Amino acid sequence: MRSRSRILTLIVMVCIFSLPCFASSVGSVSGFLKDSTGASVPGAEVTLTNLATNARMRVLSDKDGSFEFAQLTPGQYSLIAILTGFKKAEVEQVTVQVDQITRVNLSLEIGQVSESVEVSSASPLLETDKSTMGGVVDSQTVASMPLNARQFLDLALITPGVSLAGEGVQGGGFDAVGARSQSNVYLLDGVSNTDTQTNQPLANFRITDAIQEFSVQTSGALPEFGRSTGAQVNIVTKSARTSFMARHLSTFEIPRSMPTTTSPTLPVPKKLPFIATSSVAHSVDRSSGTGPSSLLPMKGSSSLRRR
Repeated sequence: MRSRSRILTLIVMVCIFSLPCFASSVGSVSGFLKDSTGASVPGAEVTLTNLATNARMRVLSDKDGSFEFAQLTPGQYSLIAILTGFKKAEVEQVTVQVDQITRVNLSLEIGQVSESVEVSSASPLLETDKSTMGGVVDSQTVASMPLNARQFLDLALITPGVSLAGEGVQGGGFDAVGARSQSNVYLLDGVSNTDTQTNQPLANFRITDAIQEFSVQTSGALPEFGRSTGAQVNIVTKSARTSFMARHLSTFEIPRSMPTTTSPTLPVPKKLPFIATSSVAHSVDRSSGTGPSSLLPMKGSSSLRRR
């Protein structure tokens, strides 16, 4: 009995501690704090604030001056670093993208904490934290680029190494650096959104306005991804905010003008290519309200045969 309880406890612990290992729709922020001489600044309080929800997280810089915020919801943040004997360093806008590591390195100046220094953070041209190839399609691109049938995943084609799938491929989709479209994996807020029959994204989610951003990893995917060798597509939907504004509302329209969408009128043949007799009436569905009597020949006519 005790052995069973121990085994059950071990299984529960493994499940709990393995949860962070699964792929999720998050990003992270990391960096280093240094003084004007280039020496590391340990023990500084670093605060990261989500500008959409006002949620705050605080960490202390390590002995080498490094700090890290993991498992962050994609969005806009602000960052503040404070330490006695140094001026407060502040970055007003830090962009966190899905499956990306945002690097923010700060240099603290000697002075009073009441004084502040505004730092502008620019994204590095070369990402040295990981070897993953791919890109992120942000909310601005999703909102501004033209889309056919409001299919936001068509924007994956702007990622380097991605091309349209060949003709005749079931479900269509796109190929990534030589891998077939059926080898792609689609995640929606960390949950699988892949059709198990065609290995294509489920077509029941085409609300483009609900998409915040999505990443396309074409090669060198991180360990938390798997199941297939193709592109790893991680989709993030928009989350709640602290304020409700009219600019968050959107409408769309699919125009259907008669001159461009109506098929031309087909000519009616003088002689119909079929013969309708009274026997056809017995195969008509009675639930439609048209019984056999309505199709039977009227009194005085011998049949429904058309000449």
